[in-house]
Amino acid sequence: MDLRSEAIALLQRERDDLEVSFTLPVMPSGLDDDGVALLESANQHDVQVSGVNIMTMNYGESYTGDMGDYALTSAKAAHAQLKEIFGTSDATAWKAMALTSMLGVNDVDNETFTLDDAAQVREFADEKAIGWVSMWATFRDRQCEDDSSGGNSLTNCSGVRQESGAFAEAFSG
Repeated sequence: MDLRSEAIALLQRERDDLEVSFTLPVMPSGLDDDGVALLESANQHDVQVSGVNIMTMNYGESYTGDMGDYALTSAKAAHAQLKEIFGTSDATAWKAMALTSMLGVNDVDNETFTLDDAAQVREFADEKAIGWVSMWATFRDRQCEDDSSGGNSLTNCSGVRQESGAFAEAFSG
């Protein structure tokens, strides 16, 4: 990990336009130990991290509630970690954060990210001035042709009732 951080820092010194972001898993409690260690190593080696994209999905067995609420809780926990790791202000930590959600029925049982969840995340992102909001697998931003919410069809569609592009619309406000 330290060798990677040293290499990235060297590349940034040689190429002043090189931006570095990390996409990391998150839980409602925040980044896991591996994610924290990766960011701490980057910071210790003077890597200029432009963004930390947290994947607000795949909570697994801990999931017991609303995906929109989980995304916000996860973002708040990760925000506190980013402030501590990088020693930044609230505003800087929010601006350096990105939120990426899996549209519709997720690949973890009982996880469905709805259009209401997308609107909730967008509103939160606007309020906090979060760097960006995105979706995992944009090609899923459409209803399944057979109106199914199971099987292989979910690799190509959301598994929820929606108009094509409705999640993009909800995320863009």
